[in-house]
Amino acid sequence: PYGHGFNYRVQAIFDGRVDEAMASRVLAQVIRQVDHSSLGLDRDLGTDPSTEALCEWMFLHLRKASPQVHGLVLE
Repeated sequence: PYGHGFNYRVQAIFDGRVDEAMASRVLAQVIRQVDHSSLGLDRDLGTDPSTEALCEWMFLHLRKASPQVHGLVLE
């Protein structure tokens, strides 16, 4: 499928003291899953994925990887 892409800045918000190396690894793992992919086909984001759906998907996957994740900023 042909389409167009978007660039986002992602900031994960963690509770408490966090090992920065661990936080970077967790964020990189989640970003790798969606980077250069067709979100409507490769990920469970629906046929017309929105920024909101992407943000929720990323937050849930970050939270699974680290319970200290408190929020996510996607811009």
